Amino acid sequence: ASQEADKLATEINLAVEGGYVDDIPNQTLQWSGMQSYNSGDYEQSAKSLGLVATPDEPRATPKEVWRYLAKARLQTGDYEGALTAANNVLAVEDNPAWKADGQLDRGRALLALGRPAQARKAADDALALRPQGRTSGGLRILVGDLEMEAGNPKKASAEYLIVVGFLDDKDLKPLAISRLVKALDAQGDKTEADKYRRQLNAEFPEWKAR
Repeated sequence: ASQEADKLATEINLAVEGGYVDDIPNQTLQWSGMQSYNSGDYEQSAKSLGLVATPDEPRATPKEVWRYLAKARLQTGDYEGALTAANNVLAVEDNPAWKADGQLDRGRALLALGRPAQARKAADDALALRPQGRTSGGLRILVGDLEMEAGNPKKASAEYLIVVGFLDDKDLKPLAISRLVKALDAQGDKTEADKYRRQLNAEFPEWKAR
């Protein structure tokens, strides 16, 4: 009630360790998990939201829980868990924009799991829904990553450039620039690669790839 997310996360961990987690309302766990995600504590977010999730009955879990859980698990490297959560997003979500977002997370998980053909299908299905903003930018980066995986750095560069040129996002733009630098290096275009290295350092001096 006092909106102290950090202290609440500590209490949740104590409850889990003491065997009292069943006494915590799901609404409390959900709020805590989302707050942890937004503050960058992805491990805690995945832990709290995982306590709310019902994999055997996806529709018994709020859509937002599956959505945040997929993203938190991606950030922590739990790609199988992220894929499960993303699949459950798609099983319960009707909104086209959120379905595209779920397909993006599914594609990212599949690529990380070494299943590029399925990741490409997820990306194509998402793009067919004509998403906007961050989802569109994330999909362009995913497609670029898939092209790099396939040995096509020139095609990858074209995808990354769309994000660099048209999306002013503090997370996705520096990621796209860093990916673009790698793609240009792979093409042997040192001049352009150095240009974007300087842009990355100038615009996002504190940014580091996760």
